Amino acid sequence: MGSLLVTLALGGSGQAHGFCGTYIGSAGSSLTNARSEVIISRSDEQTTLTMANDVGSDVADFAMLVPVPEVLEADDVTLVDKDVLRRIDTYTAPRLVSYTCSSFYGSGDSGWHHGGQRSRGCFRGCGVGDKGSSFSDTASGAAQDTGPSWADAIEVESSFAVGEYEIEVISADTAEALIAWADDQGYAIAEDAEEVLARYIEAGVYFFAAKVSLESLPADNPFLSPLQFSYASPVMTLPISLGALNADGEQDLVVTVINDYSEGQAHISNMSEREVLDECMWSPVGEEAFADLYSQQLDASFSAADDGEGGWVLEYGWDGGKCDPCPDPGFLSDEDLSSVGWLRGSTEAYVSRLRVRYTPEQAADDLVFYHSNITDQTQTRFIQYNQQLEVEFPICGEGWITDDPGSCDDDEASATRESATPNRRLGPLSGVLGFITLVGAVSLTRRRQGAKR
Repeated sequence: MGSLLVTLALGGSGQAHGFCGTYIGSAGSSLTNARSEVIISRSDEQTTLTMANDVGSDVADFAMLVPVPEVLEADDVTLVDKDVLRRIDTYTAPRLVSYTCSSFYGSGDSGWHHGGQRSRGCFRGCGVGDKGSSFSDTASGAAQDTGPSWADAIEVESSFAVGEYEIEVISADTAEALIAWADDQGYAIAEDAEEVLARYIEAGVYFFAAKVSLESLPADNPFLSPLQFSYASPVMTLPISLGALNADGEQDLVVTVINDYSEGQAHISNMSEREVLDECMWSPVGEEAFADLYSQQLDASFSAADDGEGGWVLEYGWDGGKCDPCPDPGFLSDEDLSSVGWLRGSTEAYVSRLRVRYTPEQAADDLVFYHSNITDQTQTRFIQYNQQLEVEFPICGEGWITDDPGSCDDDEASATRESATPNRRLGPLSGVLGFITLVGAVSLTRRRQGAKR
């Protein structure tokens, strides 16, 4: 896939300023498409994957098959507290914030520089179904009788249990044998999986297979624990091809990458980057929620580039020990990051959040990540409407107020205002016409004294 960078209605940036605003809330996880969540911690050639297996009450149907580059043992696999994933998600999520004149033009620098650069799981598609007997029973039965067609072509490299998961790591000689094995184990393999599996087998990978042992699932917690495993690999990739085969329509994958601060933002080399039009002021109408606004902006971003490819948006990029404005309980702690595989301090980490959207046809290849070395801070941010900041930010869906815009000079003596040039990432009104056409008008409850559009 190409790496065309699509930029929508973006103008030049002005001076950088520090902000000290108030965090109101995030867009949340209930957006437009099926969403999966993965955290990748990468240190040198060591990769740690943490996956949120959000399958609701259907835990008995959960199973997954993940290509891995080496044989994993019990010490390589662990469970993670789901609250840690929730904190990381909240910390990096697109956010709604509130600013006043004092925060916009006040003194101090909190670390945020305005205008700087900037299906239920991608792994479960190869494993959903009534599993019947456990791995150990099925494997031992296959070794004792001569029936299974896959007996001579499948090798169980390791077998162990972690929490509620029964895990095997296997190797396969042929895709046909792997499909037959999966069928006997109760996996629902997509009909067109043979070509994808053959490609993995030819590359010499192993397959990490996990099922749920209902007997090991705590009675007071019917939801699956996030599963984490580590391995060494010279490249940072994420296998999505198998899961995409069973996907129904477009999929949203949220990937948080944690790496050394000097390596900067993590980008994807084999999908196109998109830009979400943010940095605008928003006021809800009726029952409209902030998640509705962001979902609209996200859909517009991905649909604008008619290139037939999947794409990704950088939703967040920051030092792991800072944030502005900070959601409760604040920035990520060393303990939070160590829980997902980062074994150094939070200030030594750079945290990137990427949202990837693709259809099954657009996920023929696994995602390949690279370090950009860009350490600038960026966040997807929308501002709660404030009439005094009309000169600083456009209105979401409408553009700049050009006739009698509100400003901080309305109430504050200009002598108290620092000398500064407004920062307008979205550019002048002419640069926002694409924004207005693309997103559509959003009715806002606010002052409209003679404003012309």
